Amino acid sequence: MLSLRRCGLQLCRASCIAPHHNANLHLPALLGSSWQPRSVEQSWHHRVFHHHPYSSSNKTTEPCAAVGERVTILAIDGGGIRGLIPATVLAHLEKKLQDLEGRPEARLADYFDYIAGTSTGGLIAAMLAGPAPGEGRRPHFAAEDIKPFYLKHGPRIFPQKWCSLAAAMAVVWGPKYDGEYLRDVVRDRLGKTRVRNTLTNVIIPTFDVKLQQPIIFSTRDAKITPSKNVLLSDVCIGSSAAPTYLPAHYFWTKNANPADREYHLIDGGVAANNPTMVAMTTITEEIILAAEEEKKATNNDVLKAFKEEHGRFLVLSIGTGLRSEEGLTANACSKWGLLGWLWKKGGMKPIIDIFMAASSDLVDFHVAVKFKLFGSEKNYLRIQDSKLCGATAAVDSATLENMEKLVEMGERMLKQRVSRVNVDTGEYEHVMGDYRSNAEALDEFAMELYKEKEARRKPMKDDGPVRRVLERLRATTSSS
Repeated sequence: MLSLRRCGLQLCRASCIAPHHNANLHLPALLGSSWQPRSVEQSWHHRVFHHHPYSSSNKTTEPCAAVGERVTILAIDGGGIRGLIPATVLAHLEKKLQDLEGRPEARLADYFDYIAGTSTGGLIAAMLAGPAPGEGRRPHFAAEDIKPFYLKHGPRIFPQKWCSLAAAMAVVWGPKYDGEYLRDVVRDRLGKTRVRNTLTNVIIPTFDVKLQQPIIFSTRDAKITPSKNVLLSDVCIGSSAAPTYLPAHYFWTKNANPADREYHLIDGGVAANNPTMVAMTTITEEIILAAEEEKKATNNDVLKAFKEEHGRFLVLSIGTGLRSEEGLTANACSKWGLLGWLWKKGGMKPIIDIFMAASSDLVDFHVAVKFKLFGSEKNYLRIQDSKLCGATAAVDSATLENMEKLVEMGERMLKQRVSRVNVDTGEYEHVMGDYRSNAEALDEFAMELYKEKEARRKPMKDDGPVRRVLERLRATTSSS
């Protein structure tokens, strides 16, 4: 994976000279030579990190790379109606940016080069980046519009008409919801906008059940590959088609060159519920292509500069919360059959919750380690909560009472201290040495976005090759 390739040689050597259980040998390659286990006798399961991958050093570090030459990324997890949580966080961020710029019409799409989202996060990404009809090149939705959208349409997307027995039977015989209202409202709001027409780059993961592989839709790819330039609404419907909840989405592209193409899509969350790593990998590929174009035009080896400066990503990743309820033990799970894995009392679907949590947590871990390794941890902010329980943990509990609780969860997350997931315990733990609340960290992140935008407005004295490569990426959405 992207976070490991830079130290892959060291990892391979460690694997060759040591048995698999001696995993300590892998960590210096990831965390740097300063990491050491406390003692030989200390077991892996009781290890102590002197330099934890989630921790911040005591010395305050500034975001890396030259201001004006960073790639700004927003990534939003999947989670159904729990999209109300990131909607609340994003409204806070956009308001801060409006205050900094003194311009109420400022939008997130003005500040982020890429907005990535999976499932409900993909819908939010499309809403933030899709152009308003008849409004030229301005977004259709402000961040503050997302929460009212969910409150209004959530109850009709996920109608609460099932009793416990009916819900259990629905899991066995077909999707719990027919998805008709979701398709209608998404098509109505996004209209005829195609992926290539977004106001800033979008990246939305889906999964094609016929091909048995993920399909990543992106603005740049849509400009290069006609068969990927599909309706943004079709991508969002496909990426939201969570198994057992909503039906898979089929569509095909017309008049694509060299041939038409069909898609059989389900929720992108089965592959990447947290799209941060997908976004960073996709953008890295785009940087490589743009750098190759620059080299052909000017004979400058720009990739060398990108390899030497790892702080060019400025990443905000927002989760939709994770279930905290305990009680899933090996003893209990060993007795489950098909129905047990797909439905439990209270609407819990263990297999779905497990896939979502595993994907989200491991991506956070890998990204945090990558930024830590390259000394640019201040460039990455993850806002997530692992304390959801009951109805708030369900992806489809769209009652007014529960939706209001989800909004409160988003507000509570802003007040919590900056945290990272501990993959051993599954808990989100405070980042050592960082005493900011998420709201304070988000305000500082907004300042970095503002500085980045202001720097780009000013002509550079030295319009170097790195700047030109980044401009090639940003030019993706400058015309349709």
